[in-house]
Amino acid sequence: MTRQLGVRTLVRLVPLCVGLTLIAYLATRLGLREILGMFSDLRWSIAPVLSLYAGHQVTRAAALTWCVARPRALRFVDAFGIRLSGEAVEFLTFTGPLMSEPTKAWLLQRSGLDVSEGLAATLTEYLASTVAAAVTAMVGVSYVLVALQPVGPIRVAAIIVLVSMSVFVGLVAVGIATRVRIVGTLVSTVMRRTIPALDGVEVLMIRTAREAPQRLFAILALEFAAQAFLGLELWSLLFALHLPCTIVCAALMEGVVKFMNAGSFLVPGQIGVAEGTYAVMFTVFGLPAAAGVTIAFARRLRSLVTALVGLIALVSLRVPVPSDSHEDRKAPRVRSRAERSPRRRRFNDERRERSADGNGDEQHRDRLVLSGDAEYSEKQ
Repeated sequence: MTRQLGVRTLVRLVPLCVGLTLIAYLATRLGLREILGMFSDLRWSIAPVLSLYAGHQVTRAAALTWCVARPRALRFVDAFGIRLSGEAVEFLTFTGPLMSEPTKAWLLQRSGLDVSEGLAATLTEYLASTVAAAVTAMVGVSYVLVALQPVGPIRVAAIIVLVSMSVFVGLVAVGIATRVRIVGTLVSTVMRRTIPALDGVEVLMIRTAREAPQRLFAILALEFAAQAFLGLELWSLLFALHLPCTIVCAALMEGVVKFMNAGSFLVPGQIGVAEGTYAVMFTVFGLPAAAGVTIAFARRLRSLVTALVGLIALVSLRVPVPSDSHEDRKAPRVRSRAERSPRRRRFNDERRERSADGNGDEQHRDRLVLSGDAEYSEKQ
């Protein structure tokens, strides 16, 4: 067991050291003073950057509410807190979606959803977000190949991204159209055994996408809007650095950079790889490489702020739900007949024992009626 932990630690430490070495190389090659100067110029863009990234998280939280099969089963406030909690786990543990998505599924379960329902909702939202980002990357990479015409390794990497994203989007479309469980089939083929839980989750995902077209349209529209917020964030950072770039160009750059980083999932937090990718892509688009490294650092800073807020949300969501929750208050307990009826004493004030008639109404022996026969006693 100890040996396995040592191997796992080594596997993660080696890519981390490579990433830190790459950061040191970029700082030395591009000039640390120039990078720090550009980073100082970004201080006035902190508020708009945080606001745009908050818009990105809000939009994805709204998409998460639509990914739940039951209508109005998940409140937006809970979905937003779960989104921020996932960001905290992803950034602070350097594990990416491998830990953040199961954490969101667990929090969805604590909010009242079933295990399979919560896992299907978070995976559906993640898949929809990946599809939206893949389409954006396809458009951006196509622009790079046609208009900018890079050569060498950059062109090869762009072609690989374009082909892989096209295949991914095609498989998703085929799976939704034919109701084929593609993920379950691939996993069962590789592992040589079937995972019923995974098949159930994929069935729920396909049902959400296939049987409710209006819901699928709403989810994809929100995910494309979330990608637009990231493009606006990148444009605001470029504008703060006084670099010429249109909003459309910034959106295309966002799509290309996102999937250029996808191949570095083994590096914890993509440290060094993200900075190198930004530097290369900024050069392709005719922008300074130092600006790419600076913007990569700035985005790490806003992710850190978001992760700290998400950590607070994670702690608050872990608090056990009290027994008198809003569901309990909506369904009042039905009282029995004995509880609804007022309790009567056996003796009256004069210590004379009460009697009861055939209907169960208690009366005094002096014919003073205690229940509903008031009119009869007045006649007497």
